[in-house]
Amino acid sequence: MPDTEAPVVTVPENIVVPTDPGVSTAVVSYAAPGATDNVAVTSGPTLTEGLASGTTFPLGTTNVTYAASDAAGNTGSASFTVTVVDTEAPMITLSTPAGETQGPFIVTATFNEDVVGFEIDDVVVGNGVASGFVADSASVYRFTVTPTAEGIATIDVAAAAAQDAATNDSLAADQLSVTYDISAPTVSLSGPTGPVSGPFTVTATLNEVVTGFELGDIVVAGGVASARVWAPVR
Repeated sequence: MPDTEAPVVTVPENIVVPTDPGVSTAVVSYAAPGATDNVAVTSGPTLTEGLASGTTFPLGTTNVTYAASDAAGNTGSASFTVTVVDTEAPMITLSTPAGETQGPFIVTATFNEDVVGFEIDDVVVGNGVASGFVADSASVYRFTVTPTAEGIATIDVAAAAAQDAATNDSLAADQLSVTYDISAPTVSLSGPTGPVSGPFTVTATLNEVVTGFELGDIVVAGGVASARVWAPVR
């Protein structure tokens, strides 16, 4: 009597895993499939569809099929699925070229993946107002911050301001701070209070850290300035 019975292939149960950190894929390992036959398995189990164990699976569901054959040419197969789901919250970074400013400045909000739902109302500004919201892409947004008073303007975006395609809420942004300074530095000069009979030292004290102050900026009537020495502002 001819052998018409196909081998029985056993495979793992369906697998569901989260994405690996920072990427939209996952490396998935699964138990090796097996096969039995009423006579003998001569080939397999062999992967005929999907990806091998220990390889990188894409986001979504991948069908995996293994087949085995016996000496009579009967072939049996079995399948299972590997589903990779996105459970990672989107991250947002706030940046600006302005460390210190004398007027409105641009802030860029960059997510590490495409999101929806991010709006100007999600931006919280301390000592200022946000306006001019623009979406450069689904992951990069820009807006203008106009400070209201001298001092530090802070920009915050709370958690859950946006969602990715898997509806994961975004994380809160690290606070961005920019100094708004529109007051000119002041300088005071001090030195001997009485008559002098030779060279003397004059100290120029500024009320804040400055750049560009050089010996050539000093005008002396009836004398010559030389040997400028800087000391830290305290």
